[in-house]
Amino acid sequence: MKSIKAPTRNVHLASTKLYKDVAQLLAEGKSRIAVSVNVELTLLNWNIGRLLFIKTAEASYGKQIVATVSQLLMQELGKGFTISGLSRMINLYKLFPDKKIVATLSQQLSWSHFAELIAIKTDMQREFYTQLCIKERWCVRVLCSEKQQEQIELLELNKGNIKVAEYFTQLPPKKLLAKKLNLAIKIANNQNKKPNKAD
Repeated sequence: MKSIKAPTRNVHLASTKLYKDVAQLLAEGKSRIAVSVNVELTLLNWNIGRLLFIKTAEASYGKQIVATVSQLLMQELGKGFTISGLSRMINLYKLFPDKKIVATLSQQLSWSHFAELIAIKTDMQREFYTQLCIKERWCVRVLCSEKQQEQIELLELNKGNIKVAEYFTQLPPKKLLAKKLNLAIKIANNQNKKPNKAD
């Protein structure tokens, strides 16, 4: 009996396609695993922060308790539990008190993103950078550089609940900024003066 040899070209094409399909599955699996691990890490840090905050908020010696817990954890688990690390966890809980929101955000933002966002002083800027990280898919390095270069000027107008955000590569002259602010106020005042068509 003669042995039938499969054409080499067909074997190569089939093997290449199968390899690409397997590589695709592996890449997708790695991505899902990374997201899953990140969600769990972020929620773990949120829960630790919550526990530390609740247990130490009332105590006048709360900082000493956190410092002692930090020492004990570092002895057993390593340097990831420094006082500043535990403080970040507490701040995560304080600044993002809704666990569902943290769970949702952690699908798209890493713990490192949260650590950078926690350091932002105002709620408005934190919300702005959070949304920008999600929308633009910023890595932590980009978030850090944007924060450091202060390329964004945020103005909040309390009257009329108007928020204005403008991007600058450098700050504009003070007169131009004042002119834009006055224009925004005039527009808001005009909008408030217009009769409501539903009335």
